[in-house]
Parts: sequence; C-alpha cells; structure tokens
Amino acid sequence: MSEKKQLFFAPLESARGLAAILVAAFHVGQSMYLTRYGVRDQLISSTDQSSGLDSWLSYIYSIFAAGGPISPPVLFFFLLSGFVLSYSLQRSGVTTKLSLEFVVRRVFRIYPAAIATILLFWFLNSVFGLRLSGDFSVNDVFHNALLLDVSINGVMWTLQTELIGSVVILLAMSVVSIAGRRSMLAMCGLLAMLSLFKFWYEYDPFGTTWSRTAYLHAFLFGSL
Repeated sequence: MSEKKQLFFAPLESARGLAAILVAAFHVGQSMYLTRYGVRDQLISSTDQSSGLDSWLSYIYSIFAAGGPISPPVLFFFLLSGFVLSYSLQRSGVTTKLSLEFVVRRVFRIYPAAIATILLFWFLNSVFGLRLSGDFSVNDVFHNALLLDVSINGVMWTLQTELIGSVVILLAMSVVSIAGRRSMLAMCGLLAMLSLFKFWYEYDPFGTTWSRTAYLHAFLFGSL
C-alpha cells in the first residue's frame, strides 16, 4: 500500500468536507445586501432578535460566530492538521534530515496556494478594480504572498496559523521522541491553560484582529 493511501482516513476526510461546508456557509452569512429601506445589512446576523426562521438561523450562526473567529469548524481543521502532521512524523521519525523534509513539504503545501491567491487578487484589482479591502501596493502583495500580512485577503490568517502550528507540532514531536508520549499530555495541558489567559489569547504578532496563539493547543490535542 502506498504512503498516500496509508495517510487517507475516510471518516476524517468526510468530516473535513462537512467542516468546509460549514465554514463556507458561515462566510455566506456574512454577505451584505440592501434592505427594502436601502440600508446595508448582513445576510444572517448572530444578534438577530426576530422570531421564526430568522431567529433559528441567527442562533445557529451565533454558535459559529462565538468568540470572533473561533468557531467549531475552524478548530476542527486545526485538530485534524495536528493529527495528520503528528501521525506523519511518528511514522517517519524525527531526525534532523526528516525534520527539514517535513518543513519543506509544509512550505510547498501552503505557499503555492497562498501566492496564487494573492496574485489573483492583484490581477483582479489591477485590471478590474475589484478588491475585498482598500487599495494595495506591490509591497502589500509581496508581504501577503509571504503570509507576513493578511490585509488583502483576511481569511488567510488560517494559513499563518497552519504554519505556526506546523512548527509547534514538529517541536512537540521532537520532545516526545526524547521524553515519551506523556510529555505530549503535559504540553497540551500547558497550552490549554495558557489559552485561558488574555495575554496569550489576544497575542498577535501580525498586527491583525485574530490571535494565532489561541489555536495552538488544538494542534497538540489533535496529535493525541
């Protein structure tokens, strides 16, 4: 059996697809429209106080909007990443050579899609004037393509988190290879406790409105 087939987990892939649909539905709910009074309003609001179907939609939407960007589907994606990455490292072993290969694979897994997306946004902005945010310069394109900034396409903060989470998983599995599996439980507990503190939850080295450190425990819990 090939490595690709060994790393395919049908139930998890099905759950990943469901989570992707929920994330897409969440962003559709953020779409703006003009009411009959000419006022811009969000398609589905998490604070809607109306009755009937709208109230149910608002209640369901509020579950995924709870805590800002922290929603169950997003957390599931990070948990799944933690599982797949740690499983891969556990099978191959954690040596200097294999760790470098792991880093290279992650870079080529994430950056091509990120660069292609930013170049598409740049093309649409330059040719058609379309954009999700304000005007951006060549410098902005460069920084966003390298995932040093997400001002062009805000949802790419998840790719930043994936990069950081990959490093955390690599370091954690290195510790496990030396100290044993129990050390993973200790690291999970530490990051879980840190996530309860405001200074850790709100820390953002990229200067945006989304925390990256608040999600790191999810990667480690996925490795369990």
